[in-house]
Amino acid sequence: MNGIEKIIARIEEDAAATEAAIRAEHEEKLNALREKTDARIRDIRAEAEKKAAAERSEIEARAAQSGVTAARDRLLGAKRELIDEAFARAIASFADMDADTYRTIMGGYLAELVAEKEFAGASCTLVVPEKAPCTADDLIAFAGAKAKKAVAHVETSAKMPAGFLLKTGEIESPCTPDKLIGSRKEELTAAVASVLFGA
Repeated sequence: MNGIEKIIARIEEDAAATEAAIRAEHEEKLNALREKTDARIRDIRAEAEKKAAAERSEIEARAAQSGVTAARDRLLGAKRELIDEAFARAIASFADMDADTYRTIMGGYLAELVAEKEFAGASCTLVVPEKAPCTADDLIAFAGAKAKKAVAHVETSAKMPAGFLLKTGEIESPCTPDKLIGSRKEELTAAVASVLFGA
């Protein structure tokens, strides 16, 4: 092998060695990058799984809370219905009330009304139910002298189950169970609930 051939062979060896070194360096960098990428992928997967678990827990918690809220709403709705039914029964009970109790309640209200300034000295009409536990005369007698003086006319109404209506000119004052109880419903609801469901 002459000198030129030796030089060429040396160049080829150096080139092969350089290529091998470069390849090894690139392989090392690729392996490092691959490990880093794999680690990042694992981190992303773990983070995603953690987030998904948290979201599942939140969804389950919301679902549970929603169930509790729905159950509470149903219970409150049922309680409201029972309270409304209690008021409805109380209103309806006036039509079947014993005469003395009815006369005391309604006659007392009539006495209060005829004493008010809107009816003072007026000629009034008293409207009572066709069928009631006591008559208009009984109510007027119970209400006293002012009622006897104020009530000039008596009418009956088939649509009125209980109570009365006192009117003069354009002034009308209904004193029926639904008006009396309805006007105090908010005030009485707590007491009715306490009786129905306990304190």
